[in-house]
Amino acid sequence: SLIPMLLEAERFEMGLAPGDIHQTTVERTASTLMANVVTAVGFALMLVGGFALRGGNMNWRLGIVWGLAGYAAFTVLPGIGLPPLLPGSERPDLFESQDWWLATAGLSIVGMWLIAFSRAHLLKLLGAVVIVIPHVIGAPRPDGEGDDVPVDLAWEFIVGTYAVSALFWIVLGALAGYFFARRSA
Repeated sequence: SLIPMLLEAERFEMGLAPGDIHQTTVERTASTLMANVVTAVGFALMLVGGFALRGGNMNWRLGIVWGLAGYAAFTVLPGIGLPPLLPGSERPDLFESQDWWLATAGLSIVGMWLIAFSRAHLLKLLGAVVIVIPHVIGAPRPDGEGDDVPVDLAWEFIVGTYAVSALFWIVLGALAGYFFARRSA
C-alpha cells in the first residue's frame, strides 16, 4: 500500500517526530476510495469510447492490451518528465505541470493510435514523433526550493505507484473489454 509512504512523507513535510502522524481515519480512507472509484469510472469510459471508435471484436484479453496502452499514456510516458511525488517533494508549478501532463497524455494516445491502427508507414512514424514531442519540449522543472523527502522513500513511492497503476490498468482494461464484449453480443 502507498498510504504508509504518504504518511511518512507528510511527517517529513511537517517536520514531525515519528509517531506524530495519526493512522488513516475512516474519513480519509473513504475519500481515497471514492476518488479512486470516480477515476476508474472516468478511465473506463475513455477505454469503452476507444473500443467503440475502433470497432471490431473485443474481449477481456484485448481489453488488457488497451489497459496497458492506458498505463503507458497516463502513467509511464507522463512519468518520464513528471514522476509521482510525495508530499514535501520539490515540485514545479502546478498549472504548468497539469498542462504538460495533459498534453503528454493526449499526444501519447494520438501517437499510439496512429502506430496501432494506421496502415501507412508514414502515419506510424508520425505517431512515434507525436509521442516524443512533449519530451523534446521538456516537462516543467522545480524552482529549486529543496526537498524534504528522503531519496529512498521517494524511489520506493515511485516504484509502488507504477506497480499499483499497472495493476489498476490491467484490471480496468480486462473488465472494460469483458463487459463491452458482453454488451455488444
